Amino acid sequence: MIKKSIMGGAINVRQSNFELLRLLCILGIVTMHTYGTFYGTATGINLIYGVLINSIFNTGVSIFVLISGYFGINKTIKKILQLEMAIIFYSVLSTITISFIQNCWDIKNIIIAFFPVISGKYWFITSYFLLLLFSNYLNKVPETLERKDFEKLLFLMFSIFSIIPTILQFHVMNDGGKGFANMLLMYYIGRYIRLYWNKKVDNLNRMCALLIGITAIGFSLNLILTIIRGGVGVYAPFARDCTCIIIIASILIFIVFKHLNIRSKLINRMAKHVIAVYLYENAMRTSLNCFFDITVYGEKWYLFMVINVYVIVIIVSCMFVDLIRSFISEPLEKIAYTLSYNLYKHLCILAKKYMNKIL
Repeated sequence: MIKKSIMGGAINVRQSNFELLRLLCILGIVTMHTYGTFYGTATGINLIYGVLINSIFNTGVSIFVLISGYFGINKTIKKILQLEMAIIFYSVLSTITISFIQNCWDIKNIIIAFFPVISGKYWFITSYFLLLLFSNYLNKVPETLERKDFEKLLFLMFSIFSIIPTILQFHVMNDGGKGFANMLLMYYIGRYIRLYWNKKVDNLNRMCALLIGITAIGFSLNLILTIIRGGVGVYAPFARDCTCIIIIASILIFIVFKHLNIRSKLINRMAKHVIAVYLYENAMRTSLNCFFDITVYGEKWYLFMVINVYVIVIIVSCMFVDLIRSFISEPLEKIAYTLSYNLYKHLCILAKKYMNKIL
């Protein structure tokens, strides 16, 4: 049995390995965002912690897209509508939440919140939507190209969008490696793994050792450069989404989890709320800061423990909010889907009639 999953393509519900991987990715992303408060002022053990989480957890977005590429994105009106409604809901809710807490209301921001995809409020969501919209055409590339030609395409994309930015520290798309170009590369790598590299790995221990090695290299380079810059504030140029180290580490993590056999209804249920955590975690952090000021622990050696607990609270709270949203929005989604589908069908009929008259 297969189900469709936002931020990760189709997932086999009888195995929870990919669902667990998605949960770990969002855990890492929220951890980095939470630590962001101390990004420019950290010293000592907290500085090392900041470099470490960036060197490990920046693989999160790339892994999300690898999963999508592995299973393939299939565009449907229902899927687009469900995703769009969830994005708009959390975009508006987060804007209202932050405006209320900060007591700063801007009607322009609220209006923009109703158009989160085209406004680029969430860069990942905007890029993912582009993948979704063009998926029918993007999927034909690996299906129609010969394996050697597809490999040449991947090598060319990897050279331009990863090797050059890693060496020169400048991305040709001028997006810091966080954008559609890098996502398309990861999507096609996922498709390649599905089509040509779907064999069982004989020695997972060796893969894990390689993963630890490549991560250690990235961590060491980032830490050395941070120390050279003065040892205050995290500097992690080799932890960007587009760097070779992050991309290779993402692929290794994906392959390791691909060969795990896990079954858990709890993991599957929790993973359903990953998109909600991504969309609302910023507003949730702002809300929690009213009751618990995490910045007072900025110079404490146990800051990492405080952040870990804080992140768990944020994720669980976001999931609880999404449970309420799902309960309320399900009937509305059915009505909206029915109306949208009927409108789409009638527009297609009218367009066909109009074209027949012209021709």
